[in-house]
Amino acid sequence: MMNRYALLAFLLAGVVAPSGLHAEQSAPPVDGMAGLKSEMAELRRQMQEQRQAYESQIEQLRREVKDLAGRAAAPPAPSPKDELAAAVEAARKEAAAAEPGSLSLFIRPGTQSFNPDISVIGDMLGHYVSGEHGERRPTGEHENEDRFQFRELELAFSSPVDPHSRADFFVHIHEHDGEWHAGLCEGYLTLLTLPYDLQARVGKFRSAFGKANQLHTHNMPWVDRPNVITNFFGEEGMSEEGAELSWLIPNPWKKYIEWTLQVQNNTNPQSFGGPESDDVMFVNHLKYFENLSQASTPATAAAAPTSGASTSRTSGGRRARGSTSR
Repeated sequence: MMNRYALLAFLLAGVVAPSGLHAEQSAPPVDGMAGLKSEMAELRRQMQEQRQAYESQIEQLRREVKDLAGRAAAPPAPSPKDELAAAVEAARKEAAAAEPGSLSLFIRPGTQSFNPDISVIGDMLGHYVSGEHGERRPTGEHENEDRFQFRELELAFSSPVDPHSRADFFVHIHEHDGEWHAGLCEGYLTLLTLPYDLQARVGKFRSAFGKANQLHTHNMPWVDRPNVITNFFGEEGMSEEGAELSWLIPNPWKKYIEWTLQVQNNTNPQSFGGPESDDVMFVNHLKYFENLSQASTPATAAAAPTSGASTSRTSGGRRARGSTSR
């Protein structure tokens, strides 16, 4: 009986001892556990960095895709020619919207100022004669005296009547035989927006004969008016009442060609019928401008002689439509 219990104890010890030994051998040491935790923490950090890098790359790709989609949807940029055409069309529409009715041709809008542009221009000379020719003459004859002379004072009034027309008046005050006299030098209404690029004016104005006749006294490049003008048309030149029609002639060469036709009273006492005349005179003027080079810009104008007008040549550039030539 005793042997039976001893054998049973021996068998139990053989079964339990290997399992306990295996448990002791499989249990990791304490230092190995700390290293394992450190490696796991390092793996987590690396994974976190990779995740952030991936998210940044994905966000960048999203922005690039969005930019590409926006570029594909946006229309191509217009060329300078297309932009200019669009600006011209917009200006035409704006002008058409602001275009007044036909009744406003001689009626000024109530919101527009009635005050004209006013200018005052004086013309003063100093006269000196040396030697024996400087002797004084009787009162009223100052040709050979040493003196100052306030030759002329001009008052100019200019104002638009409406978008289609403009009014200009020039009054001169001058001395004659020791007395001061006032008179109307020019006064006319200009119609600016006639069809077919036409322009007209009516009133009293200087005839388009040559260049010197169209200049006011203070605008002359000389002290006195040329003799060719004073001998034929008087001291003040030729300035009569009448009507004028001018046309900028369209041409395939894109040159400045202006034709002017004037019909005026034939009352100039120097060359025409004077106060006894009841006829009219015609002035036909053709102006052409050619730019030869950047350093030379001469211009020629030929006027066909008709009823008191003769051939003339003038120089100058293009006249602004609606401006006053003074």
